Amino acid sequence: MRIDRRPETPSPKVLIVTCGFIPQASPHAAFWAPAAGYLAEAGADVRVLTLSERDLLALTPPDWDLSRSMSSLVPVERIGGSILRGLVRKRGIRGERLRKAKANPLAQLLFPDPYMDCIIPLIRRGLKTTRDWRPSVVLSVAYPWSAHLAGRFLAGRRRAKWLAYYGDPWIRNPASDLPRAGWRRPIDAGLEKMLLRKAARVMVTTETTKSLYEQAFPFLKGMVDVVRFGYSSACPAGDEPADIRDIRAPEDRRIWIVHTGRIYRGARSPEPLLRALVKLRAEAPGAGAGILVCLVGEVDGETREQIKAWGLGSMVRLVPWVPQREMRRWFKAADWLLLLGNRGGLQVPSKVYDYLGARKPILMLEECRGDETSMIIGDVDAGWIVGNSAESIAPFLRSALAGGLRAPSYSGRRAAGDFAREAEFEHCRRIILDCLDDGFPG
Repeated sequence: MRIDRRPETPSPKVLIVTCGFIPQASPHAAFWAPAAGYLAEAGADVRVLTLSERDLLALTPPDWDLSRSMSSLVPVERIGGSILRGLVRKRGIRGERLRKAKANPLAQLLFPDPYMDCIIPLIRRGLKTTRDWRPSVVLSVAYPWSAHLAGRFLAGRRRAKWLAYYGDPWIRNPASDLPRAGWRRPIDAGLEKMLLRKAARVMVTTETTKSLYEQAFPFLKGMVDVVRFGYSSACPAGDEPADIRDIRAPEDRRIWIVHTGRIYRGARSPEPLLRALVKLRAEAPGAGAGILVCLVGEVDGETREQIKAWGLGSMVRLVPWVPQREMRRWFKAADWLLLLGNRGGLQVPSKVYDYLGARKPILMLEECRGDETSMIIGDVDAGWIVGNSAESIAPFLRSALAGGLRAPSYSGRRAAGDFAREAEFEHCRRIILDCLDDGFPG
């Protein structure tokens, strides 16, 4: 993509504050590492303030391949010594133990989220970093929302414009896996409102979230932009590596339905799909030999128990989390890619863009009408949208086994290429320039 440079004007200085960065395997890391490089190559002076590698990986597995997307033009400042992450590392809290820890009543005191212990270290390092290098823009990336508190404080101290990027909504998130007590809600709402009054611009990942924030905070009208995670067109899914024989044998003629990433049972439940498989097996003996569902990534204990108790071991394959490069092989092995719809229909899982990049049929199990993910799939004609209930899923699978489905064309009202990540990088750059006086810092 051609970058419109303006060498006659000063380059913006951008400090990105985030608790989700490489080598962490997260949508934020996958997006903002190459985005920072894009901004730097376009002429911006970019620095990243984040956690140490061991703190980033205390709650999230690593994806070392993502480090290759980091530009040498972008210095990365890392802070360490976070108390909570040190405790998590020491006790090896992961998976089910982590979910139980979040459900503990004491977790409600973690304000505004389990990264609150990182706020002061981020501010201290940020003040030191910006003592001589004064940013014109501080861009905080959340979740966790603690990054917004640190970013807003640093922007205020250095008289910089503050941009808030939301991967997930804060108080108005209907599908959060973080339980929130009733007494917390007004406090969180007041804090978020207080912070956003100082924002120069707000970036969110869906049109639905944009409408929600402009309605909830009228003072943000015209200041909210949609920046999607997108997929990387520089490395299309399936191009490397091509060999999938150790994943799927050439003679395997079953319909392979692959879901990648973490199962957020409270927000996107796989239980209706499992019940549909039980129903299909009971109503159509032998159907179980024609379908395989592969859940690649972190699967909660309750789902594992249901698979075992309902005798679905031959129809459901559980695969531990794999890095992004390995995930591309699963895209290539799949016949269909599976999406579980959101309760509330507010969020669009970042994996949907990777799925679009893979150009495979997508089976979307819709939880509620108006889900923006469903609209994207429908606009691209990338797959099928089925209600997330056993009564809807089972007949659909029977029709698939009988060869009665129309294949998606990937040529609808929108093209999959509309969701390429490079266009979103350029969008971010223009938002940064627009929020500065006269487009550039004075």
